Amino acid sequence: MGLATNFTSSITQDDLGFIWIATVNGVTRFDGLRCINYAPQTGNPQSLTHRITRSIFKSSDGIIWVGTQRGLNRIDPKTQAIKRFYFTNLGEGCNFVRTIAQTPDGLLWFGTNNGVVTFNPVTEKSSLLAIPSDSADRQTASSVRHLLIDDTNLWIGTQAGLYAYNRQTKQFRIFRHDESVPTSLPDNYVLSIARHPRLGEIYVGTRQGRLAVLNPTTGLFRRLPIDAGRGITSILITKNENVWITTAGEGLFRYDAKKNRFLGYKNDENNPRSLVSNSLKTLFEDQSGIIWIGSDDAGLSWFNPKIDKFRSLFDDVGYHPVSTLGKDAASLSFDEQDRLWIATRDGLTMIDPTRQTYRLYRHDPANPKSIGNNLAYTVLAEKTGKIWVGHLTGVSRLDTTTHLFEQIPCLPAPDDLDNYPPFNPKRRDFVAGSQVFSVIQNRDGRVFIGSNEKLTIYDPKTNLFLNQFNDERIRKLPGKNYNTMYLDRFNNLWVGGLGPVYKISPDLKLLDTYIHNEDDLHSLPDEGITDFAEDETGKLWVSSDNGLGRLDEATKKFDVFTTRHGLPNSDIAGLRMTGDTLWVSTSNGVAVTDIKQLRFVPFDEADGLPTSEFESGSSERDGKRRLYFGAMRDLVYIQPGKIRINRFVPPVYLTSFKVNGRELLRNLSATPPDIVLDHDQNQFSFEMAALNFDNPGANRYAYRLEGSEEKWNQTGTRPFASYTNVPSGDYVLHVIAANNDGIWNREGYRLRITIRTPFWETWWFRTAALAALIALVFFIAQWRNRRVAKEQQEKSDLRERIAMSEMKALRSQMNPHFLYNSLNAVRLFVLQNDSDNADKYLVKFARLMRLILGNSRQEWVPLASETEQLQLYLELEQLRFNHKFDFAIETDPSLDQERVAIPPMIIQPYIENAILHGIAHKKSRGFIQVCIKPVGEQLECMVDDDGVGRQKSAALKRSSATSHQSVGLKVTEERLQLIQQRSGKEAGVAMIDKVDDDQEPAGTRVVIRLPLTLQEPV
Repeated sequence: MGLATNFTSSITQDDLGFIWIATVNGVTRFDGLRCINYAPQTGNPQSLTHRITRSIFKSSDGIIWVGTQRGLNRIDPKTQAIKRFYFTNLGEGCNFVRTIAQTPDGLLWFGTNNGVVTFNPVTEKSSLLAIPSDSADRQTASSVRHLLIDDTNLWIGTQAGLYAYNRQTKQFRIFRHDESVPTSLPDNYVLSIARHPRLGEIYVGTRQGRLAVLNPTTGLFRRLPIDAGRGITSILITKNENVWITTAGEGLFRYDAKKNRFLGYKNDENNPRSLVSNSLKTLFEDQSGIIWIGSDDAGLSWFNPKIDKFRSLFDDVGYHPVSTLGKDAASLSFDEQDRLWIATRDGLTMIDPTRQTYRLYRHDPANPKSIGNNLAYTVLAEKTGKIWVGHLTGVSRLDTTTHLFEQIPCLPAPDDLDNYPPFNPKRRDFVAGSQVFSVIQNRDGRVFIGSNEKLTIYDPKTNLFLNQFNDERIRKLPGKNYNTMYLDRFNNLWVGGLGPVYKISPDLKLLDTYIHNEDDLHSLPDEGITDFAEDETGKLWVSSDNGLGRLDEATKKFDVFTTRHGLPNSDIAGLRMTGDTLWVSTSNGVAVTDIKQLRFVPFDEADGLPTSEFESGSSERDGKRRLYFGAMRDLVYIQPGKIRINRFVPPVYLTSFKVNGRELLRNLSATPPDIVLDHDQNQFSFEMAALNFDNPGANRYAYRLEGSEEKWNQTGTRPFASYTNVPSGDYVLHVIAANNDGIWNREGYRLRITIRTPFWETWWFRTAALAALIALVFFIAQWRNRRVAKEQQEKSDLRERIAMSEMKALRSQMNPHFLYNSLNAVRLFVLQNDSDNADKYLVKFARLMRLILGNSRQEWVPLASETEQLQLYLELEQLRFNHKFDFAIETDPSLDQERVAIPPMIIQPYIENAILHGIAHKKSRGFIQVCIKPVGEQLECMVDDDGVGRQKSAALKRSSATSHQSVGLKVTEERLQLIQQRSGKEAGVAMIDKVDDDQEPAGTRVVIRLPLTLQEPV
């Protein structure tokens, strides 16, 4: 929301620092960025009495009083509460309140269309002060235009003269115009009055545009040298005693008391920094010294007269070139008379800053004595008084006495660029190149000219030109376009352009070459070189299109500075040294640094820069040590030692605090009441205001929620922020701000915020909930444990029954298998009529069967029983195979064979496999060894044979006609898997093929691992 309307009538500032503007469409409160408007509302007695407001005034108690065309309004700036007052009983014209003043006793005085109304704001009683007049001028005398209070008098400006009402004696003094008296009031229609704070003189402005100063003691007027022709609508005498006046059509004026003259300021449609209008109504100076100017058709202007940083020379002299290209200041040079010569894109301009005059020089095709081309690149004011101008088609030289230009011959000629002259040392009357980019002068008076054909040196003593077409030294120099040139303290020439930088000695020898290397951070910053400067230590500074470089010639390394170091832009335009201070112009503002500290301070349009985009190499310094920088559309200057920054510490406030879109901030006091929120109101937004009006858009803000965070949240120039999901608790929203020059108000603004804790987050609720939760968890855990234990028991019983069944089934498979093999052996003995062996075999077989039958119903048997069973089995097999092998069973002595348990017949299948597939195929006598020993928590059972080995046995089996498939080993492996599953401990078998020294098969070793299980003896 902007200003209520562009027609303003009066301005004031409240104690908090907000600006209040009276307009013909209500009142506006302004914080520098946002406007809040107050207007009459039908049916609302707490709104303004009328939309056309004529005056606004802050009384000593901080209340804002608004006079309208129909009534008076009282506004409390802290609460924005409005109360209406009418003075109809004193006369209808008394409701038209045009001006307001206050005496030290607190009484308010209102200038109306019917005289002066006295009002007591405490009792709210009013009275009318009658202004003495005769019948002829009663109406005009009663039309009060302005009121002013001094120690004893109430000064009343009317349409019929000036009145001084002595508040103590109740007497009037009347001042009117008298044509025969030059020290009388210059005009009876008084529009404005002001009092000099130190001298006590009364300044009076009239409708006819005249301004006079009254000596209250003598009663004589002294007219000031202005005749605006339009009414002087307002007079302001600032705290530092400067006098400003506004007029109703002629703009703004400042009185220069030393020279007794007025300096005028007017609206310029082509200059956005000028006044908004020439038709002005009111003036006001705020707490920080900023001057506000209200117009009756274009709104407000304001400026800070105490801050003097950058100024526009074009503005100072009222520069108006033929085209806007004439404002493009490409190159600058001061002559001996301190006149500034400017190469522009539309000719040459001379400005005399002292006289504030200027002169244009433009190309005229019909005049060969005019400048050769309007597109000028460079200018040099030579010591002899001649002005050199390098341009698109060569170089022209101006005689400042005759104002005529001489066209210096250039080869190859602009109209015959392919016709290069031959090398001829005797011809020295021309400049090499058709485009001249740079012209500088040596200390010895020689002029160095850089062009698109390298270098030309002009000697004014001999009037000769040296270049690559007549001088062998220059011909050998590298490069082509000498765009930027600089002479250092030793007269070495530095040359830059779109490529390397060359250092050339005074005798024109190449000393060094510096190139840009993307992979070397300490190389030349960029190939586009725009300017050079040398500091007091002898180090060379080089500006480029991509950074600023400082060269250390000893190491040939550059220190490179960019925006990361504080520069406003890395596209550097120009350089200028002043002592140990380096000024840098860029494509986005200006920066300054102390070369020892290297801390860049940037300046931009927020600091008063009329423009921010500057021309390459366009900088200069005058005899008063002012610095000048040429820009794309302006010419800026500054007095480096007299920069004044804004020291005003801005008041800081919250102007809005919203929760769910609802405004909660009703009081703008510096000590606002606490805000209490419910737990579901933990998302809020707020707007901040820093009441510094000197470029308020550059004010900066920071905030933090104390009690939740320690670090400041920097928002830059953004004046609003928000929080979401803030936990319950007590907080302080702390807001601080800085003005446009970085002066911070660290005290800032504090708002206490309490977010209530929901009942479910209170300690008693949490304690009860925790106890209930613990009880519930305990109950559920107990119930679940019982249920899980029951399910586990049922599953365990089921697995046990399944495992027992599987074991029994496996053992039932083992027993028939062994019986079949044993009976076959007895049958063989009978068939062979070997009764002795058959008898022995049957005895041992009977004993073995008794053991097998005894163990067949047991899951685990004592190791002693198992080894006895193995002993009988091996003896039977030894008889069956006619003692083809020997065997040995070894049990570790540490094992208690009566307590150590082992699954029955778990080893026998591997012994049987060793006999049938290892020993049986061996031609010589074999040997089988069975070893049982503990290994950690396992029982290791080893069956070792020296048979033919598994590989040969498999080959013999393939060649055999039998198709019998042994299931003993498979069944045993399944038994071992079941043992591992049931016990949860490792159980398994490993087979190892043995080889002899010749790597031939030498038998097989089987290692069975079982859980080491102990059981009580029966």
